[in-house]
Amino acid sequence: MPIPTPYFKKDGEFIVSFLKYNLDKQADLAFVFSSYEQADSFKKFDCNAKYISIIFGFDIEHKSAVAISKKMLKA
Repeated sequence: MPIPTPYFKKDGEFIVSFLKYNLDKQADLAFVFSSYEQADSFKKFDCNAKYISIIFGFDIEHKSAVAISKKMLKA
């Protein structure tokens, strides 16, 4: 799940819901970040959930999953 910086609060709400309905017992949670700095900034919204951080190293803000996939294939 890519998370652009402006939507960190909404992603925090998603984590709360994820835990409330015990989805952590059924699935792993992974968030995609553009940089280590962005991943560090997200930690304040963590809500004590265990999640996997994926760092792309390029800007993912406002890009579709298809565009991100294409960029990864070229790398």
